[in-house]
Amino acid sequence: MLYRRALPEESRSIAEVVVNTWKWSYRNIFSSSYLENLSYEEHEAAISRQIEKKNDIFFTAVYNERVVGMVSGRIIEEGEYDCELDAIYILPEFQHRGTGKILFSMITDEFRESGADTMILWTFKENRERGFYRKMGGRTGSEKVISIENRDIVHVSYTWRDLTLF
Repeated sequence: MLYRRALPEESRSIAEVVVNTWKWSYRNIFSSSYLENLSYEEHEAAISRQIEKKNDIFFTAVYNERVVGMVSGRIIEEGEYDCELDAIYILPEFQHRGTGKILFSMITDEFRESGADTMILWTFKENRERGFYRKMGGRTGSEKVISIENRDIVHVSYTWRDLTLF
């Protein structure tokens, strides 16, 4: 497995990882029609803009020249936390092999090198993989409700108060 900073030309591959992982991981949260309507093209365009702006940090896991995992986040200029981990997605067939742990470590290293000490991430409360964040030292924080598919979905935060522990 090769781990690296995401390349701009990987936007489509990253979008495929995001969409395909959503379809697998969140099938217990969203309707099949909602998940089937997720668009590689929309995600690709958004990811491409984020990578090009260089405000967001992206790393990828590549196996046999195929992107199989990604992590993204950003430094936050204001607020209670110094940085936010936006997304970490690993294709189902590559989960539970240490890929997420390595990507998580890569982005937290980058955050620390940028001077960040504290971090937050938000995930769906019904996400079956939330235990990963606890294993990585995150503490459950506040909750917020967002509306998707005309339905209220609870988001829960995980926080890290000392990134120097990694």
